[in-house]
Amino acid sequence: MAIYVKELPEDAEPSTIVVSVKAIHVSNLPIYYSMIAPQDSRSQNIFTLDTISGDILLAKSLDREVLDKHVLKVTAYERIDPTISASATVIIDVLDVQDNSPMFERDSYFADIREDAPVSTIGTTVLSVFARDLDAGLNGDVEYSLGQGQGVEYLSIHTKSGVIQTAAPLDRETAALIRLDVVASDKGDLPRKSSALIEIGIIDVNDNAPVFEKDFYNITVMENSTLPASLIRVKATDKDSGINGQVHYSIVATSSVPLTIDYSTGEVTLRDRLDARHSPFSVLLRAKDGAQPALSSTATLTIHLIDINDHAPTFIASKKEILLEENVPVGEEVGRVYAIDEDSGDNGRVKYFLEGSSDFYIDSDSGVIKTTNLLDRENISQYDIKVIASDMSSEPQQTSTFITIILKDVNDNAPLFEKSEYNLTLLENTPRGSQIMVLKAEDKDSDQKIVYRIEHVDKDIVALIDLGEQGALLSLSGPLNSVDHYIRVEISATDQGGQQGRCTVNIHVEDVNSAPFFTEQPFSIRIPEDSPVGFHVITMKVAEDTDRDGNAYLTYSIDSKDFTINKESGLITVTTQLNREEKSSYTITVSVSDGGVPPLSSSIQIEVIIDDVNDNAPQFSSQNYTASIPEDIAVGTSFLQVSATDLDIGNNGVVDYFLNESDPTVRKDLFRLDRTSGTLRVNSRLDREQTATINLSVFARDRGKPFLTSSSVITITLSDINDNAPMFDQSSYDLYIAENSPVGSTVGTIIATDPDDGENALIQFRIFGGADAKFGQLSSTVPVRIHVSDVNDNRPLLKDFVVLINQFEEQPFHREIGMIPAFDPDQNATLEFYLEENDLIIADKYTGKITLSSQWKRNVEATFKTCVSDGPNTVCAQCRLVHVYVEVSWLRESVSVSLPRVGLDDFWDPSIYRRFKQSLSVLDKWKPENIHVLGTRKTEEGIDVSFVVIDKGRLIRISNQMHLTGHGKSKDL
Repeated sequence: MAIYVKELPEDAEPSTIVVSVKAIHVSNLPIYYSMIAPQDSRSQNIFTLDTISGDILLAKSLDREVLDKHVLKVTAYERIDPTISASATVIIDVLDVQDNSPMFERDSYFADIREDAPVSTIGTTVLSVFARDLDAGLNGDVEYSLGQGQGVEYLSIHTKSGVIQTAAPLDRETAALIRLDVVASDKGDLPRKSSALIEIGIIDVNDNAPVFEKDFYNITVMENSTLPASLIRVKATDKDSGINGQVHYSIVATSSVPLTIDYSTGEVTLRDRLDARHSPFSVLLRAKDGAQPALSSTATLTIHLIDINDHAPTFIASKKEILLEENVPVGEEVGRVYAIDEDSGDNGRVKYFLEGSSDFYIDSDSGVIKTTNLLDRENISQYDIKVIASDMSSEPQQTSTFITIILKDVNDNAPLFEKSEYNLTLLENTPRGSQIMVLKAEDKDSDQKIVYRIEHVDKDIVALIDLGEQGALLSLSGPLNSVDHYIRVEISATDQGGQQGRCTVNIHVEDVNSAPFFTEQPFSIRIPEDSPVGFHVITMKVAEDTDRDGNAYLTYSIDSKDFTINKESGLITVTTQLNREEKSSYTITVSVSDGGVPPLSSSIQIEVIIDDVNDNAPQFSSQNYTASIPEDIAVGTSFLQVSATDLDIGNNGVVDYFLNESDPTVRKDLFRLDRTSGTLRVNSRLDREQTATINLSVFARDRGKPFLTSSSVITITLSDINDNAPMFDQSSYDLYIAENSPVGSTVGTIIATDPDDGENALIQFRIFGGADAKFGQLSSTVPVRIHVSDVNDNRPLLKDFVVLINQFEEQPFHREIGMIPAFDPDQNATLEFYLEENDLIIADKYTGKITLSSQWKRNVEATFKTCVSDGPNTVCAQCRLVHVYVEVSWLRESVSVSLPRVGLDDFWDPSIYRRFKQSLSVLDKWKPENIHVLGTRKTEEGIDVSFVVIDKGRLIRISNQMHLTGHGKSKDL
């Protein structure tokens, strides 16, 4: 079978001759052509065939993107006998013209991505775009780029695959939405492009802790504020959104300050009275967001209490007497007063003043009374002095007491204390200003005045107040601490003569239980979710407890069923199997108690954040995906998207998709699965007739180390497209029917099958001749020869005929010279031939062959009667026999006559042949019997007849070639 291959640009104009298909018939008989499209019926409507010339013309505009190759089958038939045929295949390749722009699958793409998506060297895949350019070659080679828009600096796109990835770290707080154009361009000489909108929402990640407006808050509160008192409303802001940006407030640890803070508003309220003497007060505030795990920050709130001058100074003793030797020098300290004021600041700072004598003065700060002049007992033996204690408030309060100073003579006896050493015990929380004991020394001299003073003390936290005749009051002027264990105080008693006695006071400090408290701990700690039971989380640390004995014995406890704590060491361990996907963090309260009676305690909150471990395989949304697509779906078209979710986070929860590479169907490369999006696209041309249903195994794999996988099945059903022509079960048929059968008689049955499905496989049969099937259908043809069984209803046909024998002398003698030209229209007719008896020629009865008899004579011209019979019918005609011995010289001198519109069969009709000779004889006065026809040749206009004129054996020369023009086959001859 001949094959024609032709390339045609898709913008070729209709009516263009594509190719000429020519068939050659050895018999030069008339031929006509037919054409079918065996592969795609659309080709039948795009091209037309000139059934006479074999030219294939373009009937409609081409579109390479719809059909890039047309296969036509052209068959040439002999007009007389259509069973004689030959076929050729014409392949027309449609060349691409850049007439299509790349087209995106969608006008817009939407995706969301976490703002903490990693960038590194590859970046995180956000989404995948796909544009298809129906052109071919560079005209259809698509490249992707990012256009203008908001947030373009955060993304990059792979120019070939269309995969969009992160190019820079994202920050939702800076850009919550990325909106830009993605551009697809082809590589044609004049590139064409199109664009689609991309909107990417940035999913908030809890990457911002709440931030207080200030790190330190300082407020001032009146000591006598009405309770409960709203002190301040603090505010912290979180740049995150949603629950990640919701802020809740708390006080970090247990505090002795009676404050509460509103969980939502941050309003700080004072619930109980504060003592200005301990001002300022500081607490640590915490702002925590609502995420799991949560982020937090702290700020310090310092409360300065404004003291109210509601206390007057108070003397330790309201009245005192001082015995003083009259010979004391000027400036000698004679005594000391001590007053305390429970207020603070200037309201609690005490100044001292004297009234009633100019011989003494008092130090305004220390309360020490000294002499200013020499004393003279004979003038004044006793002084009554008023001592005033005043605070330093703008509206001071005062208290006064009287001191009597009695002057005595000098004596020679030193004062003696009752004991040389005193031992006593004080609790470490004994308040400042408390009376410890009264010491008294006795002087044997009469009227001696004794002065008491502290000679030595281990720690300056005691004061001595001279009580005159009652002795001296030892009081506490500073705080005690159990670490001091005991304090040694050495006290002297001196009379007016300078005689002195001493005693020692040993003060033992007894421990008072104080609450333990935690040192700075991390507010949160991270552990992996696969931490086994017994896993060590953290060991809690407590500040050194200054208590002793049982008060220093600490016990730990915890309020969680998922964790436990060693009550002695403070080691926190895991008690249950953790699962981050069920709970991502735990807030636990850890408490520590001492062994005091009653015990004291403190607590702290710790957040345990569970770090993800890759313990969850991706799970497909369906275990069996189904899709139905037409078998002629364009390559590159997406038709299904699989989806799997992974409960893990980070790379452990990032899912990639793969097909089973060992599957024979996958190795055929029919489909392509996008690794990141799960989009399934057609990668090669499909054929339902080869495989109607395709099953693919698809895997989802996370990016954990090691990774976990799961699988699903994709079932793809190909819907039928009418792309197969019906096929006959035989290459040709021979059917038989009697020629006189009535109309409607069954001739035979033709069987054809179509591998398509449904309506596409329904077959209609038509007798060939003219146009092919309707638009959208495919057809096939088969030669059917209908043999009509003959009925002898026609007479044989036989006309008068001429047998002309031109024989050169050197040619061998041939006995067979021709056949009787009889014909019976009946196919099954059996003819018998008869020839009038003569001694020149013989006719075969059954074949009609004419042979020369043995009595043959030269240069004979005779007429015989010949008959033919089919049995019941006999027909007769005249056979004219002409025999001429031709000499070679005759050929050189022969003349050719053109007879337009005259056929060979017509010429050899005896009457025409006779008239031809008569016409020549009239033209040149030759005798008809002297004219000898040497041969005939068919021409386009008619026939050429060559002849010579022989008169009595002599060749008559003819000077000019003759041309006879006739208007009919014979009438002008």
